[in-house]
Amino acid sequence: MHLKSILNRVEPLESFVYGPVRIIEPATADEQPCIEIDIAPRANGRAVCSGCGQKRPGYDRLSPRRFEFVPFWNMAVYFVYSMRRVACPECGVTVERVPWSDGKEHLTTSYRWYLARWVLTAVENGGAGPVSRRSKMTAHNRAVLEAGWDGASAPSHPPFRERHRSAQRHGQVDRDST
Repeated sequence: MHLKSILNRVEPLESFVYGPVRIIEPATADEQPCIEIDIAPRANGRAVCSGCGQKRPGYDRLSPRRFEFVPFWNMAVYFVYSMRRVACPECGVTVERVPWSDGKEHLTTSYRWYLARWVLTAVENGGAGPVSRRSKMTAHNRAVLEAGWDGASAPSHPPFRERHRSAQRHGQVDRDST
């Protein structure tokens, strides 16, 4: 099965198609190789205005931009796309809205949710691999906002509570101290 087939199954993009896939070899021995996947708009697809959400004619294209996607086989994966500018009669000239990311985010929505789940369930954040602390916290904060949690009800570190409850069930913690 090809990588594009897997992506079409797990991350279908309406009005866009996956293009060529390439592995980028690192410039130095300290870096890891990464996968870049080009994305192109469908021939009959019109850009969506990021302001009002209506389909509008294109104006021009910006330089290619990389969006970080969920890693495959311990390799960073990037979607590469040249955003279209939209000539909207209501909003003026704006950059199009794309289904895999929001605004000026460099992480895809899927990757932000992946990181948010990981942060909420990981016992230790230290051995996470090549994911920056900023990306993890951004993903966690976005998940909290999108889920509608307020500051008091947002889970801060549920794995500790789960581990603590497990220890209580197995008689490893004094129940009076909890």
